[in-house]
Amino acid sequence: MSTSGLQPRGPRAGRAIALTAMTALALSAVLPAWAQTQQGIFVAIGGGPERPEIVSTVLQLAGGKDKHVVVMPTASGAPSESGLAYKQYFQGAGVQEVDSLPIPNRDGANELEPVKTIGRADLLYFTGGDQNRLVNTLTNTAVHGSIQTAWQRAALIAGTSAGAMVWGPEFIANGSSRGALLNGFSRDAQGMPGLELRPGLNLWENLIVDTHFTEQQRLGRLVLAVASNQGYTGLGIDEGTAAIVTHDTIQAIGVGAVTVLETDKVSASNAETVGPGHPLGIGKITYHRLIPGKTYLRKWKTIQEDAPLAPAEGQPPRTPYIALAGSDTPPKQSTPISDFVRASGGSQARILLLTGEGATQGARMWKTHLLRLGAAQVVNYQSIELSEQGLALAIQQATGIFMLEDGRASLLKALLANQNRLAQVVIDAGQRMPMGAAGNGVRLFGSHAIFGAPGSNDYVSLPGLGILPAAAVDKAFWTTDAVERLVRCSIRGQRSLAIGLSPDNSLTISGGQATVFGSSQVMFLEAKDVTGFKLAPEESPGPTGITGMALSVVPANGSYDFIRREPRF
Repeated sequence: MSTSGLQPRGPRAGRAIALTAMTALALSAVLPAWAQTQQGIFVAIGGGPERPEIVSTVLQLAGGKDKHVVVMPTASGAPSESGLAYKQYFQGAGVQEVDSLPIPNRDGANELEPVKTIGRADLLYFTGGDQNRLVNTLTNTAVHGSIQTAWQRAALIAGTSAGAMVWGPEFIANGSSRGALLNGFSRDAQGMPGLELRPGLNLWENLIVDTHFTEQQRLGRLVLAVASNQGYTGLGIDEGTAAIVTHDTIQAIGVGAVTVLETDKVSASNAETVGPGHPLGIGKITYHRLIPGKTYLRKWKTIQEDAPLAPAEGQPPRTPYIALAGSDTPPKQSTPISDFVRASGGSQARILLLTGEGATQGARMWKTHLLRLGAAQVVNYQSIELSEQGLALAIQQATGIFMLEDGRASLLKALLANQNRLAQVVIDAGQRMPMGAAGNGVRLFGSHAIFGAPGSNDYVSLPGLGILPAAAVDKAFWTTDAVERLVRCSIRGQRSLAIGLSPDNSLTISGGQATVFGSSQVMFLEAKDVTGFKLAPEESPGPTGITGMALSVVPANGSYDFIRREPRF
């Protein structure tokens, strides 16, 4: 909308001035949108009829049914009708506060009211329709800026069909697979018979999404889209399927599959010269296909079995008693471990010691220590020996479980193999018997697990066991880099809790209360109320700027309430 030569007059002048200021402020936050590392969670849905389990997961990730949902039907040819239908759908799913913003044109996208509504949203849900209509309406408007601002404060953004396709630097505007492979691509919208790529809404970088993937046979056009953008990841999402995209992972849920294409190992490509008579040739493009329940690790470019999905809101652990020791060796302050043995049956306690392949020496020390504290029996079961039947039998005979891990996460990987069946056996057992861990083993207890050298910013976040819901646990945190990675994991875990244990501290958790032991403190980082942050790119690590994070340092004999997320000491 051009406003040159227009002068605001009368009672609406103040509103026009405020709108101009709001537009400028919103746009300043978004352009370029992906200059910062991806912050929030995006749920890209492949289209088709809405599936209750996907919608339920979206609401869970957004924080629950009491959160504010805003429906964005801009892509639809009938935005008012589509917005109303989705509003009623979310209300039928139990959501208390739902708004629809049927923005029909760019004038509407520069109005103040939708910007204010988006500013209160916990979940922005973009419907299907025409991806070109969505981009043409929103690009470089006040609403575009407010969407990026919501993303930076970790609001959840979800989109289905066209609403999932437009969030990278480029998006697929038109074209079939056959046309793309035979005729190439264009970025000038000249109506060529091949693939048409256009500038997107720039929410993230290096990612191109296609939907209705298997149903519309769109593999060919996605191959060309990523081949023409070396270094990009391509996501092809089937109908009835969703990809939960974070900075570190892509998780598939639903009934179909998510195809992941990577170009980092491409040996040869003629993508830039494809045209009539010169079809596409490309060597060694990497192809992954995620079925529901599997997770793709973006940093490692590999598939990892999925872990239980933890809710965004704070919840107490279901395990009756948890003892975590920051040191790889038995601590001088034995109270937490003594209490663990006592909770496991005291002189009748039968402890199952689960250990990673590289934790053999630690296993010997901890077995001796647990027996010295009064356990009747300690049985060591290494990761290389794990089998579903053997683990189930060992747990059946145990009254408590204690875990030790090595630096390669071999125990965690063994538990997560075979579609998490071994992990689920341990998780189920933890709901009826005490659990403990030491050293690297404490990292397994969160919904995501941090692995890397202690105090280093070189780390990877893997799916955890979820024994501590919506949490991550790290050790040796008294360095800038270690705190930095706790902050990063807390933010990228969708407002989760991050716990930092020092080597001379232990922690017990019972009845929703965590109690600290040792000579130092335990750090709790809570990101639920973060209002703004800026993370340095991982390829050039730097300090994190953040507003609104709750940092608690709890000393010995102090406690932390997992339900209220409050320290007491």
